[in-house]
Amino acid sequence: MPSENAFAFARSEPHAPVQMRNVNRTRWPWYGLAFGIVLFVLAFRSAGGGHGSYLPFAIFAAPLSLVPIFGFFAAPLLWASIGWLLAEPQQWLAIIITLSVHTAGVCLVLVLGNPLEPGGEQWRYFWEVERVIPWWLWSAIILYAAGLASAWALAIGSMRANRHTSSTSVNA
Repeated sequence: MPSENAFAFARSEPHAPVQMRNVNRTRWPWYGLAFGIVLFVLAFRSAGGGHGSYLPFAIFAAPLSLVPIFGFFAAPLLWASIGWLLAEPQQWLAIIITLSVHTAGVCLVLVLGNPLEPGGEQWRYFWEVERVIPWWLWSAIILYAAGLASAWALAIGSMRANRHTSSTSVNA
């Protein structure tokens, strides 16, 4: 069960030392699930009923998307798991590892392709979809990138907060 309170950084003045404040993170797994569902819907539209690009599916759920068929439906589960890990700041190492594996999976997908579209073929379909529905495709990618960057920022913040807390308790 996620803890009720977690650490977050806040500055009261521009040059003041960083202070901790409580943040309620109990809903973060649900936010992750909602984010994953939105990504799934955007990827589904980009797939165009089988005539579009599966690249968004593969990116949004990497590395689970490398498992044929099942992996393309994994984005809500993956992002709910990421939200759950982010809700527990003491689990900063687990979230760093999870995000690292996800990011490495995205790199593999971008270079090698996915189970339904090998490397060069996925880019051909991607650019075809980009010509037909660019707004839909790029909004999905921008939303995903913003979510991933936010997850990384929160993970690094949790790591720093826990290291600060543990170094303070060791020095006391």
